[in-house]
Amino acid sequence: MEVSSMGYRTKVLPVQIGKDSTYIVQLVPEENQLAEVVVTGNRRKSIKDLTPGLTQFSPKEIEKVPVLFGEKDILKTIQLFPGVTSGGEGSSNFYVRGGGGDQNLILLDEAPVYNSSHLFGFFSTFNSDAIKDVNFYKGGVPAQYGGKISSVMEITTLDGNNQHFNVEGD
Repeated sequence: MEVSSMGYRTKVLPVQIGKDSTYIVQLVPEENQLAEVVVTGNRRKSIKDLTPGLTQFSPKEIEKVPVLFGEKDILKTIQLFPGVTSGGEGSSNFYVRGGGGDQNLILLDEAPVYNSSHLFGFFSTFNSDAIKDVNFYKGGVPAQYGGKISSVMEITTLDGNNQHFNVEGD
């Protein structure tokens, strides 16, 4: 009889078959074993939330996108994401993973925006200077946004400041 186990030397025992017998076999560990391996790691600081299908970005990231004619636009930035395609020239519609342009919910401070195209898509409907952040769900949409199949884009505007007067231009 040959007895073996991973990490131990194989042992061969002579066995007589003919009557009920019990054998106790003690295996000897091999000398060439690896030492214990400990795997450690640090959480990446860029990971804020583990919500699948959620992309969060700020106006600073929108400003990095090059623009030819027109102005910087959230909807044009969204169309650069994987799984999102453009609705064509003269339109700000976008299609997420094969869905229709009407299957996207766009919220501006929790209010739905039904027509997100402005002047054939040449100018943005949303003022990039007034945006605080954008949450774009293209999968695993939370139940609170029910009714839309493809995606949800939640745009939050800046709070404003009633203590100081500020002016910006572009």
